[in-house]
Amino acid sequence: MDPVAVYRESSPGLRREFALYPERVTVRGRVLGGSEFETHVPLGEVSPEFGTVRFRSRRCHAGIALFCGLAAFLGLFVGAFGLPWTSPRVLVTAALAAGALAWGLAYYPKFTAYRFLNTGASTCST
Repeated sequence: MDPVAVYRESSPGLRREFALYPERVTVRGRVLGGSEFETHVPLGEVSPEFGTVRFRSRRCHAGIALFCGLAAFLGLFVGAFGLPWTSPRVLVTAALAAGALAWGLAYYPKFTAYRFLNTGASTCST
């Protein structure tokens, strides 16, 4: 049976597809890392009220952590080894650190996801 309506959304690390059928809503999705899920919710168990979830992408923390590690290497190159700031190793490390910081800050804002509240407990997930 074909769905009455289909809604697709995509955010960093998450893709979901909501398919509305006369008797149920089917949610299919894929999360960062390749895990897939599928959930069927009977329409009689869905409340018209919804909740929100705010989250920050894990890529933000990875970018900022990478920046901190590269900044430590910069301190080691310049401080302990006495390399000049114009050294190719220092310049490449500084460029990588700037890129990692930009990557981390690009994913810093929180995203909002909306979810419908279940009134029953007979949801089937696969």
